[in-house]
Amino acid sequence: MELGLDTATAGLAQVMGVYFGRRGGMERWSRVLDAALPAAERLGDRRAAAWLTYRRGIARQFSGRAAEASADYRAARALMAEAGDRDGEEMALQRLAERQMDDGCFEEAIDLLRQAADLQPEATTTQGHVVTRARIGHALVQLGRFAEAHEAATEAVKTARDIDNLHLETMALRVHGAVALGTGDASGALELFRTALAQTRATGHRIAEALSLTDIAVAARALGRVVEALDHHAEALRIIHETGERLRAAPILIPYGETCLAAGDRGEAARHLRQAFDLATTLGLRHLEAEARRVLAAMDLEPGGDPADG
Repeated sequence: MELGLDTATAGLAQVMGVYFGRRGGMERWSRVLDAALPAAERLGDRRAAAWLTYRRGIARQFSGRAAEASADYRAARALMAEAGDRDGEEMALQRLAERQMDDGCFEEAIDLLRQAADLQPEATTTQGHVVTRARIGHALVQLGRFAEAHEAATEAVKTARDIDNLHLETMALRVHGAVALGTGDASGALELFRTALAQTRATGHRIAEALSLTDIAVAARALGRVVEALDHHAEALRIIHETGERLRAAPILIPYGETCLAAGDRGEAARHLRQAFDLATTLGLRHLEAEARRVLAAMDLEPGGDPADG
């Protein structure tokens, strides 16, 4: 009877993530997983324990417990390696790399992503191939290594087209756009970002749509088209509010604040940047927290205080 209950507990905890995720209840899901892990251990099911630990990492990551999430991903990776679960080990490495990028540790993220790539099957092209190379490209852009980023993004686009995955192709196109923007080709970046936007709308991925609108706004601002940029920022933020994905807002709000500043609206700039800072701090997104702080400091403002005080 106890084994049957343990089996049910471990299984139920894994599927409840959909329920809690849609309702923003990641902290509650984390507690469910806390209770389920001993059940998996009593069953001697190392693979179930690995996946429960991995999913607890996700729950902790999106409830502001970043350091604990990283610890869970490391533990899950070790358990998956013991169980011979290469797909699971690769996914844990992807999450660890994401956490490193959240902390602004891009070299470390690239190393983890290359370890993930080593686990991918050589004979079969998978979605993981595209995601890994696109993320490596993104990290390289952050380091200013644009030629390498272009190479990674080109490979990612080709692979996404080979497997006919428009959403992942869009992910890689955004890296291409970031390379163009970083090398001074704002017009080329704008065209790439517009293509990415059209593709996100075709796939119906609303968060990617908001990110693409933000990309377009940044490129438009670089071209001096500030009013157009503000319109795109406003639409991106509206999508975030409509989807209820408030925790995804920080990378939308920081460039919005910078464009408001370029338009001479210090009050709106301060409001968006302080909101971004608060969100990034809550979620443990150190890189975005530092970015928001940097722009506020350039305005001679502190992160705290009245959000509208510019």
